[in-house]
Amino acid sequence: VVGVIRDFHDRSFHESINPLFITTQADEYSFYAVKIKASQFSNILSSLSQTWNKVYSDKIFEYTFLDKQIEGFYKTEEIMSKLIMTFSFVAIFIGCIGLYGLVSFLTTRKTKEIGIRKILGGNIFDILWVFGKEFLILIIFACLIAVPLGWFLMDSWLQSFTYRINLSSWIFILAIAITSFITLLTISYQSIKAALMNPIESLRTE
Repeated sequence: VVGVIRDFHDRSFHESINPLFITTQADEYSFYAVKIKASQFSNILSSLSQTWNKVYSDKIFEYTFLDKQIEGFYKTEEIMSKLIMTFSFVAIFIGCIGLYGLVSFLTTRKTKEIGIRKILGGNIFDILWVFGKEFLILIIFACLIAVPLGWFLMDSWLQSFTYRINLSSWIFILAIAITSFITLLTISYQSIKAALMNPIESLRTE
């Protein structure tokens, strides 16, 4: 044994670091590793190809990049990530349309109530709360279902990695905050419009 080196990852994080020995016997090697500058890639590749064909004229010159091999370790995760993002955006868009339709329905149903509240001295924040409290209940109910389910699914997926991160509560807090913001943004137009409506017009509504 000439020397000992520190452990390093030669496979994906799905697997633990396995025992490895590095030998100087030429017949044990099937690849050459070459470090080159990206700016000199074309010239060096051409030179390597010519040298290879001179030394190993009976073998085809083929090459690959280390970063591409590492990327291949996580190809499944990359595809899954893109699919999740796509379906998430679609689900958010559909959800926003549904929220907008729901707040429009509530605005029509509560038009007279809003007019009476304004006549009795209710300010714009009181009227906005009429809408906000109903959607706040929906958000809380949705989070009570989504957070435990999301935690379970993410933890189950991370179990497939030997080296993994630990789930932190701030990830779910951030998700709840973003959900609340999107909901507020979706319902704000109709809610503010209803709150600013002339109470006389509200009471005339059939």
